[in-house]
This record gives sequence, structure tokens and C-alpha cells, in this order.
Amino acid sequence: MGTVVLLKKNEMTVIEDICEADFLDMKHEASKEEAAYISWYEDYDTAYGY
Repeated sequence: MGTVVLLKKNEMTVIEDICEADFLDMKHEASKEEAAYISWYEDYDTAYGY
């Protein structure tokens, strides 16, 4: 599980507790759309979060 940060235009979206497969799907879809920055951070300790 991990956290995704998505920056698009003037908006920032943070999605927590998402699996890497879903992130890869999001990244693939984002590449088809307008310019966006998408980043994945793996949560090593789910009790702590980030």
C-alpha cells in the first residue's frame, strides 16, 4: 500500500492506502490526458502512514 500525489493544473490530490497496481493504472490513464505530475510513495509502516 502507498500514497499517491497527483498535481494537475492548480489542483493537488493525495490518495492514501492505494495499492501499486491501482497507481500504475492511474499513471497510465494520466499519460493519455493533459500534463500531470503523479508520484507514488510506498508506506512501509501502515500504522504510521507516511
